[in-house]
Amino acid sequence: MCDCANDCPHFNVQTKDFANGFIQRFEVDVLNKGGRAGAYGVVSFGDTAKTVSGLVGVAAAQAKIDALAYTGGYTNTQDAIAECRSVLSSSLPGEKKVMLVFTDGTPTRDMNSADRDCGNHIAPGFATAGTGASDCRSGGRDYCKCAQAAQDEATAAKNTDGITIATIYVRPPAGVDSCSPSCYPAQDFLRDKIASPNQASEAEWTNIDQNVGDLADQILAQLC
Repeated sequence: MCDCANDCPHFNVQTKDFANGFIQRFEVDVLNKGGRAGAYGVVSFGDTAKTVSGLVGVAAAQAKIDALAYTGGYTNTQDAIAECRSVLSSSLPGEKKVMLVFTDGTPTRDMNSADRDCGNHIAPGFATAGTGASDCRSGGRDYCKCAQAAQDEATAAKNTDGITIATIYVRPPAGVDSCSPSCYPAQDFLRDKIASPNQASEAEWTNIDQNVGDLADQILAQLC
């Protein structure tokens, strides 16, 4: 699934190249290891998440990715993970399920439509104290609850559904800083609270498409 909450000049080029290249490389690696052809779903998210494609073959998934366009909005990571869980629920018994979360920000929306006061960063205290951290609430904002909602959804995906979650944090463009004056960094949140063990990566917008092979190999190495 793909997210772009900030100004994303490379979204329509590098993001699509990466996603399409990742699917192709992952498929080749699986087949080379003696596996059978996989199925790939596509979910996009901003304020809310939507399924762009259910589980289909490589060419059909790539066509759906090519048709994506950047729409802006907040970052509803919980809804995105929930939507991916729904897509992966149609997997055949015994198949390994992988979710790739591709984002440049922290959760700023959740699936409760009444929650409109999540801040644009996660409180530092959330890392160790969760929503009980003393710095979660400030100035009418709650800087922890959307993160907690995303974490709870990810935990259910991993522990209940048996899904391996790989995360890719794409660093925002220069000059975009939602971590001021201090916060629980997005890349740390994704690594510690969302991703499966050893499945968190970082990249730059300008060269994300160049990291296709390494990231596909990294994820597959944990599965086989």
